[in-house]
Amino acid sequence: MKTIYLSVILTFTTGLVQLSSGQDVVLERVYPNISINNPVDMQHANDGSGRIFVVRQSGIIYVLGSDQSITTAPEFIDISSRVRAGGERGLLGLAFHPGYAVNGFFYVYYTAETGDQLRSVISRFSVDPDDPDLGDPASELVLLEFDQPYSNHNAGQIAFGPEDGYLYIASGDGGSGGDPDNNGQDRTNLLGAIIRIDVDNTTGDLNYAIPAGNPFVGNTDGFREEIYAWGLRNPWRMSFDPTTGWLWAPDVGQGGSEEINIITFNYRRIRLPRVRISRTSGQLLLLRLCIRQYVDARLRRY
Repeated sequence: MKTIYLSVILTFTTGLVQLSSGQDVVLERVYPNISINNPVDMQHANDGSGRIFVVRQSGIIYVLGSDQSITTAPEFIDISSRVRAGGERGLLGLAFHPGYAVNGFFYVYYTAETGDQLRSVISRFSVDPDDPDLGDPASELVLLEFDQPYSNHNAGQIAFGPEDGYLYIASGDGGSGGDPDNNGQDRTNLLGAIIRIDVDNTTGDLNYAIPAGNPFVGNTDGFREEIYAWGLRNPWRMSFDPTTGWLWAPDVGQGGSEEINIITFNYRRIRLPRVRISRTSGQLLLLRLCIRQYVDARLRRY
């Protein structure tokens, strides 16, 4: 059994270490002289540099390198003037193009506001060609925008599929409580869904293409062709399993329970939780048992 010593709220690491069976895991504060308020995401560029990029909700991305003695976190890019932050809003997601080392493209998810209308924005930026530690704010290419009816349930994680290279975008159901507009099951909008787009090609006047394998390509019902999976409430974070390629999408619950869904080609409409973590007497049930129950159920079904 591995022991985890949690001594700080936010810990930065510079790599993964292969552990032998039974070896303890100890968390260390790698950059002891800096503090970043409201960090919501942390990524690496997979370019061999070993750098870590930390997303601050207000609209700033910091870049951390090998110098652990720094006293100020260097800014990679600041787009805070474009971001409507606060509550569940802000700069919420970051993903680097699989070919970032060559093309210098990175992608962000943030919330913006025009008048009283809140909207989600997914944009592409480029690194400064003269400085690998600076992103270029003037390089923004807006790929996708959609309105948000309320201020919460914006989700915000974005990630590239390890097998197909497409960009996956987690979108919440638009907020309030109990999904009053039934957005999670409404396929004519992009709310309450996992969106999948091809950022390396374009279709018509779009700044992206629709992957041919998306479930509603060519439909005549007005369903959004960008949708890959739907029926979600607020998939705040998601992650690909590098071994299986499965997409794990935790879904924030209304009150007494949370969900973890595995999004696969054969299971893309979420109506009931695939993994549910309930709260009893203030304690969470063991996640390990829930995952095992889910895997067994999935093998029986498919």
